[in-house]
Amino acid sequence: MKKIIALPPFLLGLFPVFYIYSQRKETIFETILVPTGIVFLMILALWLLLIPLIKDREKRTLCLSLFVLFFFSFGYAYTTFKEYLPRAVEEGYFFFFFIWLILLVSALFVILKMNKGKTSLAHFFTFMAGGLILFLLLDIFPIRCWFGSPGFQPVKKNKDLLQIQEKSLIPGMRWPNIYYLIIDGYGRSDILKDFYNLNNQEFIDFLKQKGFFVADKSRANYPQTALSLASSLNFHYIDQLLKGINPASDNREPLANLIRDNLLFYHLKRFNYSIITFASGKSETEIKKGVEQLAPRWSFSEFHNLLINSTPLPLILKGWQYQSHRERVLFIFKELEKVPQGTDPFLAFAHIIAPHPPFVFGESGEPVQPNRNFSLGDGDHFTRNSNREEYRQSYTKEVLFLNKKLKEVIQKILAQSSVPPIIILQADHGPGSYLEWRHPENTNLRERMSNFTACFLPGQGEQKLSPTITPVNIFRIILNQYFGGGYPLLKDEIYFASLSRPYQWIKVTEKTE
Repeated sequence: MKKIIALPPFLLGLFPVFYIYSQRKETIFETILVPTGIVFLMILALWLLLIPLIKDREKRTLCLSLFVLFFFSFGYAYTTFKEYLPRAVEEGYFFFFFIWLILLVSALFVILKMNKGKTSLAHFFTFMAGGLILFLLLDIFPIRCWFGSPGFQPVKKNKDLLQIQEKSLIPGMRWPNIYYLIIDGYGRSDILKDFYNLNNQEFIDFLKQKGFFVADKSRANYPQTALSLASSLNFHYIDQLLKGINPASDNREPLANLIRDNLLFYHLKRFNYSIITFASGKSETEIKKGVEQLAPRWSFSEFHNLLINSTPLPLILKGWQYQSHRERVLFIFKELEKVPQGTDPFLAFAHIIAPHPPFVFGESGEPVQPNRNFSLGDGDHFTRNSNREEYRQSYTKEVLFLNKKLKEVIQKILAQSSVPPIIILQADHGPGSYLEWRHPENTNLRERMSNFTACFLPGQGEQKLSPTITPVNIFRIILNQYFGGGYPLLKDEIYFASLSRPYQWIKVTEKTE
């Protein structure tokens, strides 16, 4: 029984890791292994350090359990009570940490003075922690290991979706390299001018001079990354890809699977293409299986940042979190210029989380350090901790820096390509200064759904493009033009969906024109 009594702090330490994983089922499982090991070793080290300080095993268990509980619940408690705290972000955070610390010290003092009931309390912590872990395991592993991903069947197995025949595979033909660059939240030029007072004509002229077709009336099919990329990479609307999905579900794993196991990669591999992806920092767009993924030597993933934010660690790690995000964006641009030009063609797919919150670059690329905890939240998830004017100013500066980096990488790609490449420069959606996730009626849909699209299609391929093109049709045109596909163009439809209900689609096509 003494060994069992020592379990609560370890189980309580594993609970936040498994809890975040259960809420973010789109996370690749390997992502949680290192945090799990770090948490376990941290608690083990604390346990060993407390042995000479607290001789009573039950009191030591209770004290360490309380510390772990307070440590990993701090972020959730702060989020719950922050509206009642001082208005300044950092002042409120420090103030709440001080209050939380006082509560922890008080609870530890009570336990150390306790003589009766400590055994029962230790047993309670044991069963409570064990029950919490069991509950999460039952939520996670039956879904993943026994029943598969709800509502999802790999699209390549659905023959109705395949419109390229084996006869179109021409042996020995040199296919063009393809660069599919997602610039997250980059708005159409008229949107930048109307909402951000930014004249983007210089960048547009640069692209046109290089031979790009710029769609000046393009729109996104969906308002969020997972929906948009799941659709564009499979060139179908989501309702055709996830037939029968529960509209009330908030499970984003089926969308992540559609992104990782998509029709575009499947088709191109039949043409002997190699697939190169880049670490994005966003769980849904991390693609590792069956591809060559390029990633920085170290970086915080979305999962890591959520785990860090559940603790007081942002007090010392916040700068590193933003720096990790900043370096990942710069890494993608650096590596795009160095992708080797071999004998086999390749597709380079990069999801660049810029110009998208958090805004971490100034106009000249200088580091920007926001005064709030790290978050990828957009729309009112950003403005509720800031204001709309800060969003507009920070967004504009990041667009200007991004333009410089895009010019550099496009010039390098074109200069080093022996066969003219295909380059798709596309935003998954527009910016979100007027976005309210739960209230589409209060959202400026024109701003959110007007995305940037520019395509370099050699051999007069741009003649197949339309100024009003949406992402769902881009690769239908490319596969038809260059690979013998037979995909008819779909009607351009626009749908809104909230983050909490990604499968409840509201048709807003007419409201975005």
